[in-house]
Amino acid sequence: SYTVAMSKPHTHLFEIEVRVKIAANLQAPNETDLVMPVWTPGSYLVREFERHVQDFAADSDGRALDWTKVDKNTWRVKTNGARQWRVTYRVYANELTVRTSELNSDHAFWNNAALLMYPAGYLNAPSTLRVVPQSGWKIATGLPEVKGQENTFRAENFDILYDSPVEVSNFRQLDFQVRGVPHRIVIDGEGNYD
Repeated sequence: SYTVAMSKPHTHLFEIEVRVKIAANLQAPNETDLVMPVWTPGSYLVREFERHVQDFAADSDGRALDWTKVDKNTWRVKTNGARQWRVTYRVYANELTVRTSELNSDHAFWNNAALLMYPAGYLNAPSTLRVVPQSGWKIATGLPEVKGQENTFRAENFDILYDSPVEVSNFRQLDFQVRGVPHRIVIDGEGNYD
């Protein structure tokens, strides 16, 4: 499960928490690799998202876990067989394009591939994304909500997660239907639109 917070948007730093829980029917490994993607859907170049990661830390039940960065986009966490553990890090985001992320005092926009690491070997695993917005900001994403959990969304696998950008702001939302199919357009900022 992931939590994306933005307590100080003027710093352009997203605060990320990754919680990993090993299912009871699986053996807990002694170490796990967390990988930051080097791709994003619709963009066919190698990306360097990991260059924006800072303050990486890992723990289990409040005890620090050792970790090493084994290559440019992989962090190996020595979990010592823990069944539950977490990682926290921050991501600098001050570039607004369809493949990057931006956080400032007006809004937050991100592609999950540019923020969220995945456990190596588990791209087909489901995950949840909880967003902690600034006061007064709304959340827009194509991910379905988790019933009973505020500001929490579900992805059946990482392809779906990474193909679901998120906008968080006091955006304007236009809802309409075409041939009975509901559509939604989210617009952040002012412009000449109807």
